[in-house]
Amino acid sequence: AVYSILFLALSFVARAEEIDPQHELLAVARADDPVHPTEVIGKKDLLTRRGSPASTIKVALALMALQEKVIDLKSSYLCSDRTPVPSLLTLQQAMDLSSNEFFEQLVVNLSIPRLENYLGRWKYFPLLEKTLPPPPRIARGKAFTVSPRDQLVFLSRVVLRRLDGVSRTSYDLLDQVLALAEKPGLFGKTGSD
Repeated sequence: AVYSILFLALSFVARAEEIDPQHELLAVARADDPVHPTEVIGKKDLLTRRGSPASTIKVALALMALQEKVIDLKSSYLCSDRTPVPSLLTLQQAMDLSSNEFFEQLVVNLSIPRLENYLGRWKYFPLLEKTLPPPPRIARGKAFTVSPRDQLVFLSRVVLRRLDGVSRTSYDLLDQVLALAEKPGLFGKTGSD
Protein backbone atom coordinates (compact mmCIF):
# COMPACT_ATOMS: atom_id res chain seq x y z
CA ALA A 1 0.00 0.00 0.00
CA VAL A 2 2.88 2.37 0.76
CA TYR A 3 4.10 2.28 -2.80
CA SER A 4 0.79 2.09 -4.68
CA ILE A 5 1.22 5.50 -6.32
CA LEU A 6 4.72 4.56 -7.45
CA PHE A 7 3.48 1.30 -8.99
CA LEU A 8 0.70 3.18 -10.77
CA ALA A 9 3.23 5.63 -12.23
CA LEU A 10 5.56 2.79 -13.21
CA SER A 11 2.76 0.92 -14.94
CA PHE A 12 1.78 4.05 -16.88
CA VAL A 13 5.34 4.63 -18.05
CA ALA A 14 5.86 0.95 -18.85
CA ARG A 15 2.66 0.81 -20.94
CA ALA A 16 3.08 4.23 -22.52
CA GLU A 17 3.18 4.29 -26.27
CA GLU A 18 3.86 7.12 -28.62
CA ILE A 19 0.54 7.96 -30.26
CA ASP A 20 1.33 11.18 -32.06
CA PRO A 21 4.89 11.34 -33.43
CA GLN A 22 4.42 14.92 -34.59
CA HIS A 23 3.61 16.15 -31.08
CA GLU A 24 5.48 13.35 -29.29
CA LEU A 25 2.56 12.52 -27.04
CA LEU A 26 2.56 9.47 -24.81
CA ALA A 27 -0.58 7.53 -24.04
CA VAL A 28 -1.68 4.45 -22.14
CA ALA A 29 -4.32 1.94 -23.11
CA ARG A 30 -7.58 2.15 -21.17
CA ALA A 31 -9.46 -1.14 -21.04
CA ASP A 32 -12.27 0.47 -19.03
CA ASP A 33 -13.29 2.94 -21.77
CA PRO A 34 -14.06 1.47 -25.24
CA VAL A 35 -14.97 4.90 -26.63
CA HIS A 36 -11.59 6.41 -25.67
CA PRO A 37 -9.17 3.45 -25.80
CA THR A 38 -6.12 5.58 -25.00
CA GLU A 39 -5.45 8.39 -22.56
CA VAL A 40 -2.77 11.01 -23.17
CA ILE A 41 -0.43 11.09 -20.18
CA GLY A 42 2.19 13.58 -21.29
CA LYS A 43 4.81 14.67 -23.71
CA LYS A 44 7.58 12.22 -24.48
CA ASP A 45 10.39 14.72 -23.96
CA LEU A 46 9.27 15.38 -20.39
CA LEU A 47 10.10 11.79 -19.43
CA THR A 48 13.80 12.36 -20.07
CA ARG A 49 14.12 16.08 -19.29
CA ARG A 50 16.51 16.48 -16.39
CA GLY A 51 15.70 18.64 -13.40
CA SER A 52 16.06 18.86 -9.65
CA PRO A 53 14.77 15.82 -7.77
CA ALA A 54 13.72 18.22 -4.99
CA SER A 55 12.51 16.35 -1.90
CA THR A 56 12.45 12.94 -3.58
CA ILE A 57 16.17 12.75 -2.67
CA LYS A 58 15.01 12.32 0.93
CA VAL A 59 14.01 8.70 0.30
CA ALA A 60 17.58 7.92 -0.79
CA LEU A 61 19.08 9.88 2.12
CA ALA A 62 16.85 8.07 4.62
CA LEU A 63 17.80 4.67 3.23
CA MET A 64 21.53 5.50 3.32
CA ALA A 65 21.29 6.74 6.92
CA LEU A 66 19.38 3.64 8.03
CA GLN A 67 21.88 1.35 6.31
CA GLU A 68 24.85 3.17 7.86
CA LYS A 69 23.11 3.22 11.27
CA VAL A 70 23.52 7.00 11.40
CA ILE A 71 19.91 7.14 12.56
CA ASP A 72 17.19 4.79 13.75
CA LEU A 73 13.44 5.16 14.11
CA LYS A 74 13.74 6.77 17.55
CA SER A 75 16.52 9.25 16.70
CA SER A 76 15.58 12.89 16.34
CA TYR A 77 17.03 16.23 15.31
CA LEU A 78 15.96 19.69 16.41
CA CYS A 79 14.31 21.46 13.48
CA SER A 80 12.43 24.71 13.02
CA ASP A 81 11.65 24.79 9.30
CA ARG A 82 8.32 22.92 9.35
CA THR A 83 6.96 23.54 12.84
CA PRO A 84 5.78 26.75 14.56
CA VAL A 85 8.50 26.39 17.24
CA PRO A 86 11.76 24.39 17.11
CA SER A 87 10.86 20.75 17.66
CA LEU A 88 12.57 17.39 17.81
CA LEU A 89 11.59 15.42 14.70
CA THR A 90 12.02 11.71 14.09
CA LEU A 91 12.85 10.41 10.64
CA GLN A 92 9.20 9.59 9.97
CA GLN A 93 8.04 13.04 11.08
CA ALA A 94 10.78 14.72 9.02
CA MET A 95 9.75 12.70 5.98
CA ASP A 96 6.07 13.54 6.51
CA LEU A 97 6.86 17.25 6.86
CA SER A 98 9.68 17.22 4.29
CA SER A 99 11.97 18.99 6.75
CA ASN A 100 15.03 20.33 4.96
CA GLU A 101 16.80 21.08 8.27
CA PHE A 102 16.45 17.46 9.38
CA PHE A 103 17.94 16.12 6.17
CA GLU A 104 20.74 18.73 6.19
CA GLN A 105 21.79 17.39 9.60
CA LEU A 106 21.44 13.85 8.30
CA VAL A 107 23.75 14.62 5.34
CA VAL A 108 26.38 16.05 7.71
CA ASN A 109 26.23 12.89 9.86
CA LEU A 110 26.32 10.61 6.81
CA SER A 111 29.40 12.43 5.44
CA ILE A 112 30.01 13.38 1.85
CA PRO A 113 32.29 10.37 1.08
CA ARG A 114 29.60 7.87 2.18
CA LEU A 115 26.95 9.81 0.28
CA GLU A 116 29.05 9.79 -2.90
CA ASN A 117 29.69 6.06 -2.45
CA TYR A 118 25.98 5.19 -2.29
CA LEU A 119 24.91 7.55 -5.05
CA GLY A 120 27.61 6.15 -7.30
CA ARG A 121 26.71 2.52 -6.58
CA TRP A 122 22.99 3.13 -6.98
CA LYS A 123 23.42 5.14 -10.20
CA TYR A 124 20.46 7.31 -9.24
CA PHE A 125 22.16 10.44 -10.51
CA PRO A 126 23.94 9.51 -13.73
CA LEU A 127 25.44 13.00 -13.96
CA LEU A 128 26.70 13.11 -10.37
CA GLU A 129 29.09 16.01 -9.87
CA LYS A 130 32.68 15.14 -8.93
CA THR A 131 32.49 17.27 -5.77
CA LEU A 132 29.24 17.47 -3.88
CA PRO A 133 28.03 20.88 -2.67
CA PRO A 134 27.24 21.74 0.97
CA PRO A 135 24.52 19.74 2.80
CA PRO A 136 21.68 22.30 2.36
CA ARG A 137 21.80 21.96 -1.44
CA ILE A 138 21.94 18.15 -1.17
CA ALA A 139 19.02 17.91 1.31
CA ARG A 140 16.87 20.13 -0.91
CA GLY A 141 17.66 18.03 -3.99
CA LYS A 142 19.35 20.96 -5.72
CA ALA A 143 22.78 19.33 -6.05
CA PHE A 144 21.83 16.99 -8.88
CA THR A 145 19.73 16.70 -11.96
CA VAL A 146 17.62 13.65 -12.67
CA SER A 147 14.92 12.76 -15.17
CA PRO A 148 11.48 11.42 -14.23
CA ARG A 149 12.53 8.15 -15.86
CA ASP A 150 15.70 8.01 -13.68
CA GLN A 151 13.58 8.67 -10.60
CA LEU A 152 11.10 5.92 -11.46
CA VAL A 153 13.90 3.43 -12.11
CA PHE A 154 15.56 4.31 -8.81
CA LEU A 155 12.34 4.20 -6.80
CA SER A 156 11.34 0.91 -8.41
CA ARG A 157 14.69 -0.52 -7.24
CA VAL A 158 13.85 0.69 -3.74
CA VAL A 159 10.39 -0.91 -3.88
CA LEU A 160 11.78 -4.17 -5.28
CA ARG A 161 14.67 -4.08 -2.77
CA ARG A 162 17.30 -4.25 -5.47
CA LEU A 163 19.80 -1.57 -4.46
CA ASP A 164 23.40 -2.63 -4.02
CA GLY A 165 24.60 -2.71 -0.42
CA VAL A 166 21.26 -2.35 1.39
CA SER A 167 20.19 -4.89 4.01
CA ARG A 168 16.73 -6.31 4.47
CA THR A 169 16.62 -4.62 7.87
CA SER A 170 17.20 -1.19 6.30
CA TYR A 171 14.45 -1.78 3.74
CA ASP A 172 12.08 -2.87 6.53
CA LEU A 173 12.89 0.27 8.52
CA LEU A 174 12.31 2.45 5.45
CA ASP A 175 8.93 0.78 4.96
CA GLN A 176 8.03 1.82 8.52
CA VAL A 177 9.20 5.39 7.89
CA LEU A 178 7.10 5.66 4.73
CA ALA A 179 4.03 3.92 6.14
CA LEU A 180 0.90 6.04 6.12
CA ALA A 181 -0.69 7.10 9.38
CA GLU A 182 -4.16 5.83 10.27
CA LYS A 183 -5.58 9.28 9.47
CA PRO A 184 -3.06 10.84 7.13
CA GLY A 185 -2.87 14.59 6.86
CA LEU A 186 -1.98 16.47 3.73
CA PHE A 187 1.50 17.98 3.79
CA GLY A 188 3.56 19.45 1.04
CA LYS A 189 5.43 22.35 -0.35
CA THR A 190 6.39 23.64 -3.73
CA GLY A 191 10.08 22.85 -3.51
CA SER A 192 10.84 26.47 -4.24
CA ASP A 193 12.02 27.54 -0.80
